[in-house]
Amino acid sequence: MSIYDSANLVDSIQNNAFVPISQNTFTNANIYKLCDLEIQSFIVPMIMQQRADYYVSYVDYTLVTEQTTPNPYGYPIPPNAVGAKIDFVTIIDTSGTERKVPKIPAEDVPYNNTSFALYNQVYFFFRGNKVYLTGNTNNTTGSVRLYYFYRPNQIVDVSAVAQVTGITNTHTVAVNQVPSTMISGTLCDIIVGIPHFDIEANATPIATVGTNSITFTNTLPSTLAVGDYISLAGQTAVPQIPYELQVVLALRVARTML
Repeated sequence: MSIYDSANLVDSIQNNAFVPISQNTFTNANIYKLCDLEIQSFIVPMIMQQRADYYVSYVDYTLVTEQTTPNPYGYPIPPNAVGAKIDFVTIIDTSGTERKVPKIPAEDVPYNNTSFALYNQVYFFFRGNKVYLTGNTNNTTGSVRLYYFYRPNQIVDVSAVAQVTGITNTHTVAVNQVPSTMISGTLCDIIVGIPHFDIEANATPIATVGTNSITFTNTLPSTLAVGDYISLAGQTAVPQIPYELQVVLALRVARTML
């Protein structure tokens, strides 16, 4: 048991709430749900107020070019974006140069398409839960990058995740266990096992599994280390909050249980 994982968190909560050893009211699954509620309703808003960029991540899309009308292809806001909120948008050209795309109100788009294209300007706007580009993107190739605030994964038991015990090659890792939910094609998140519990790989598919090994379709991140966790996409065995706030989380959940 790691000092950072869900098993240690549950133990701390039960001790603070004076939960009897033999009881049926609060299962570990119930406690994890209470933790998720506290994280979403209290911890995340507090973190974003104090350090808004703590949960910033990004997703890349292939740039779809267009000339003077709003791009018919909308770039979806990731489903794990807090409040469907985007921080900012950039375009990365084929040389790797990244430039920020200014935002305009959607209602201004119909009146400025011609001038945007004429002066080689590119802007973005929101329509529903997608990001659209407008202006002259015909001379631009590369990708569109959306920076967003990601929602912490749901906490699960350590028995539902695999922990890396060795790195075999760029696609395969040795693990302490392979949960039955992890099979070929399963999408998994790879999460750093020490603070700050960042997501190293998001929704990466499994190619094959062995008795104590997992091979992924995509190349593993170069930062992968022994002790990192592999979980189903959207789940985690380590609360994705600053370690110092795990005590706050434990006390708030314990108070709810009393």
